This record gives sequence, C-alpha cells and structure tokens, in this order.
Amino acid sequence: MAKSNEQSQKGVILEGKIECPYCLRSTLIQPAADYRPIYVNCTVCGKRFIAERIQSGIEALKVEDASCFSDPDRREIEMGMGDEE
Repeated sequence: MAKSNEQSQKGVILEGKIECPYCLRSTLIQPAADYRPIYVNCTVCGKRFIAERIQSGIEALKVEDASCFSDPDRREIEMGMGDEE
C-alpha cells in the first residue's frame, strides 16, 4: 500500500486551479510533470493561455506576453535550432 502511494506521488501531477490571465477566473489544469510549459484553454472564457510550473507554484501567462522559452510552440523551435549548417 505504501509503495503505490509513493509511486502516485512521484509520477502523477494532480489537477490544480489557476487564475486565467484574461478573465481572472479560476480554471482547472493538469501541469506537466517535467516542468515544461503547457497551453490551457480557460473553462470560463475559452481563451488559450500558458501555464508554467515555477519554484513557488504555477504561473499563468498570456500567449502574447510570454517569452519564447515559456511558449510551448516557440520553445520547441528555439531548442531545436542547435547545430544546423
């Protein structure tokens, strides 16, 4: 029993609530286990924003205000442009 409880704490990130940066209402999210930023669709206003795990919790960012490393699509492009010649 203790082993299954320990496994669930390590591998599964539970849903949490976050405030949408557009409508300022709470919406449910399931953050990525590996700290990468994810897109979230607000359950209230329907707008898409970015949720990023940080040391003190989860940060919500408007897509247009996020840096290239906080935007999941732009992050893949930036990180994938290594040694191309």
